[in-house]
Amino acid sequence: MLSFSYSFGGIAIISEFPLTRLRSPLPHGQPFGQIAIETGRGPAPDEDERLFDWPGRFEIKLGRTGTELRFETPAGIILATADGSRLRVFAQDLANSLLGDLLARRILPRVTKLLGGETYHAAALARNGKAILLMGATGAGKSSMTLGLASVGGWSILSDDAALVQETPSFLALPAGSDVAIWPETSGAMDLPDPALRALTGYDGKFCYQPEPSGSVPTGTAHPQIAGIFFLDRQADGAVAFERLPRPQAFELGLHQIVLLNPNGRAAAERVGSVTALNRMLATVPAWSLTYPASYSIYQDISSGLDALLAA
Repeated sequence: MLSFSYSFGGIAIISEFPLTRLRSPLPHGQPFGQIAIETGRGPAPDEDERLFDWPGRFEIKLGRTGTELRFETPAGIILATADGSRLRVFAQDLANSLLGDLLARRILPRVTKLLGGETYHAAALARNGKAILLMGATGAGKSSMTLGLASVGGWSILSDDAALVQETPSFLALPAGSDVAIWPETSGAMDLPDPALRALTGYDGKFCYQPEPSGSVPTGTAHPQIAGIFFLDRQADGAVAFERLPRPQAFELGLHQIVLLNPNGRAAAERVGSVTALNRMLATVPAWSLTYPASYSIYQDISSGLDALLAA
């Protein structure tokens, strides 16, 4: 039975088994779709075709089995229907924390694209009905910035690494996973409570921090409209600086932050659709570069700068 209910990127998630790192169902409004997550019966089907191998610590492999997409991970094999409405999970241990982490951070951010959304390598925060995206490569400080802004500026964290966007026709940022991945130096500098931290499986020393109780969706942040996009540039020192970017420059930077379900070069339709969606978003949403020093004391200055820009 599909006894467990969650939300992810405005999508209703119903599952046969409990999942970690997902939020409670949205308190109001219609979801943008539904994904049913079921336990795979018997052995996982073999791969018919290999589509892509992701590099990195988890070495996830994307393939095809019949009409379904097949994700091979260290925690098990996950099959997704072509429309993304159903996942089948073949795993020896459904309670494995790595499985929950991979679903929330690697698989669902990509599968939700099949239901009409876009995913970016970015953090997303919301306040007073407005959302911002913080884009940047790994190491740009997205997770630390989200926690810093939440602590000093009252921003609610929608995601720390995978921003989920729906076009309605305005562009909305939707809540993703329920926690933030951080390194020990960040948790120590921000004095985060130990009970709210847990080890992030597969990362040496990295933690997950859950800022909202029980993975809840903060009130008023279910469907905030994106009011600004900020490309992070962390420097060793210097002052906080915002610079408005012309659309072509923002477009060029944003191209590198598109998350693809299938990065295979032959998957042209998805790539064209995502590039076109980014261009449409930048036609209505302003973008800035945000240069800032590597310091935990500058988040109030950044929050004040954001307030001024979004109020203009």
